[in-house]
Amino acid sequence: MLLLRELDLKLDITQRVAQCFTDCRDARFVEHGVPDLVRHAGVWHSAGL
Repeated sequence: MLLLRELDLKLDITQRVAQCFTDCRDARFVEHGVPDLVRHAGVWHSAGL
């Protein structure tokens, strides 16, 4: 998992993928931005969950 984190930080993969999505949610109610959600999903998938 640490290797994936380092790769993401170095290659900016999460941010690039997040830019493919439009966040139509009301910003007043948003706690986690699209990059956070993409990162979370990536971690779960890479962990096999």
